[in-house]
Amino acid sequence: MARWWCVLPFLAACPRPTPTPQVPVPSAVDRGEWNRRAALHHVPAFWVSDDADPGVPGPDEVVWLWTGGAPQPLFVDGAPIEALARVSAGAPDAGDARIQAVLAELAHGRPSVVLTEVTAAERPFVEAMLAVGDAIDALHGLQRGSAGIEPAPDGPSRALSWRNQGPWCEQSTLEEAPECRATVEPVPRRPGVYPSDMEVDSAVCAELEAHDPPLMDPFTAVRREGDDLVAVPYPQAFPEASERAATALEAAASTLSDEEAAMAAYLRAAAQAFRDNDQVAADRAWLGTRGKSAWYVRVGPDETYWEPCDRKAGYHLVFARINPASIEWQEKLEPLKQELEAAIAERSGPYVARDVAFSLPEFIDITLNAGDSRAPLGGTTGQSLPNWGPVAEAGGRTVAMTNLDSDPDSIATRRARAASMLCTLDGFTDDPTPLLVSTVLHEAAHNLGPASGYTVDGKTDEQAFGGELATMLEELKAQTAAMLLTDFLAEKAVVTEDFARQAHIADFVWMLGQISNGMVDAEGGAEPYPQLSAIQLGLLMESGAVEWKADATAANGQDAGCFAIDAEALPGAIEALADEVFGVKGRADAERGRALRESHAPGSHVALFQTVTERWRRGPTGSFVYGFRFTE
Repeated sequence: MARWWCVLPFLAACPRPTPTPQVPVPSAVDRGEWNRRAALHHVPAFWVSDDADPGVPGPDEVVWLWTGGAPQPLFVDGAPIEALARVSAGAPDAGDARIQAVLAELAHGRPSVVLTEVTAAERPFVEAMLAVGDAIDALHGLQRGSAGIEPAPDGPSRALSWRNQGPWCEQSTLEEAPECRATVEPVPRRPGVYPSDMEVDSAVCAELEAHDPPLMDPFTAVRREGDDLVAVPYPQAFPEASERAATALEAAASTLSDEEAAMAAYLRAAAQAFRDNDQVAADRAWLGTRGKSAWYVRVGPDETYWEPCDRKAGYHLVFARINPASIEWQEKLEPLKQELEAAIAERSGPYVARDVAFSLPEFIDITLNAGDSRAPLGGTTGQSLPNWGPVAEAGGRTVAMTNLDSDPDSIATRRARAASMLCTLDGFTDDPTPLLVSTVLHEAAHNLGPASGYTVDGKTDEQAFGGELATMLEELKAQTAAMLLTDFLAEKAVVTEDFARQAHIADFVWMLGQISNGMVDAEGGAEPYPQLSAIQLGLLMESGAVEWKADATAANGQDAGCFAIDAEALPGAIEALADEVFGVKGRADAERGRALRESHAPGSHVALFQTVTERWRRGPTGSFVYGFRFTE
């Protein structure tokens, strides 16, 4: 965001003071605790390994983290800069009630590094893309209404403001606490895509939706002109920030070689879209990079979950490398696309199977997320884009992120959470592949069955269900399809039955994690993934395939009460779940869709969900930080 350009002492866009003296780092420091302290001090560094001199973070073990600006040295002539010594000395002191609340909010997240090794040949392009990330963060800050809001000068407040992309707390137990904020004085949440004097809630969203002329095109902001409300294209609503993003993209394109001509063409088309709002032209150029670049870049306005009306597209950047494993899975799934469509269609009446021509998911290794893609905790593991226009109708492009939560700290946390909530860890695995394949199927399912462009009685999803419900039901369809299609792949011997069970257990643990996030956001808006997870859990429990055994002991040997999963009953229960969910989508049955949400999210499961939340939050969720190691 723009306000941080010259607030934080490590940002390259700011004039640099004379380097502070180097101070030796004390020995015998725990690596995990050191990284936690670095986050609280808002020092852009992560200690990735402790091999050379145990207990001492050395120059080859500590990597620079992106927190805006260009990479900066953390060691000079082998000695750490003063900030690293401050980290080793201790965590920031707790101050007043506000600081204590900020520390509690930050404690919900454990820094989880996404590390990229950058060669000398790659460095110019990577650094140029970091500048694109800065521009996208600034632009999304304007959309969120957080641009220009200065955090308090203490480290925890600056850390919260950076992580949450605004001064507000985001965790369900703290987001409404008035003292939980990064600013000295309270600041109201006012999304910048609506007039600054407008209190946006569900009733206002409905009024804006019904307005004539239309106001809710996803690539516009709502503004006042006299007594009227008008939709203003993003480049006109945010002109300076849009031009900054365009310029940064053109600079990145100029660093690429002839072998990356397709990527350079996309970056220039995306730059033009920041000036003329022609997202379709940018989408077509983006589609042209598939199979022609070693990199994956998606930049522009896409998802709508971030704002209370769930209609305005948020600016984001996903910058990644193409993972070669994607080719293997594409070869496995490509011949089965039509059969996957048929498997969903037969449960989606009156929907009739169609010829499908979408591209199967690619695997990508994330280098950097910015803007709407940079979540405070956790992150998106799969995405199908674009959401609108002719490229979307033709199938778009789907990716699964392969390297998130793959660090040892994240793996250990996930296992501990599972052991606290499952009666047995049979079928649980630390191997990320089963969950990754489920993610691939989830994203593919957005192109299968009653998907984008499908209408009932001339009405699209959004018209039949309304924005929030339509979004949740589409994600519910995709996640349910992932479970159903995993068993389908086992029947086809594409995966083993043991693999399918591991995927189901991984999906179930993911489901519990989503439930722990709460059913609504701070403004009372629906949270689609927690709500769909609550519906799935409720229906699986009604079927008897999942049971909460209050008197049993969890797999960790400590907690009373745990979920027991009947492996033999689960496939049939998933089929029944699919019949219910796909039927709602195929019929555009808004009444039944609302009933599912009201019955299960949270419905009668309030006490159980409280238990899930308490156990999940014992260990902090990964808060992704983006680390870089540059080689000569």
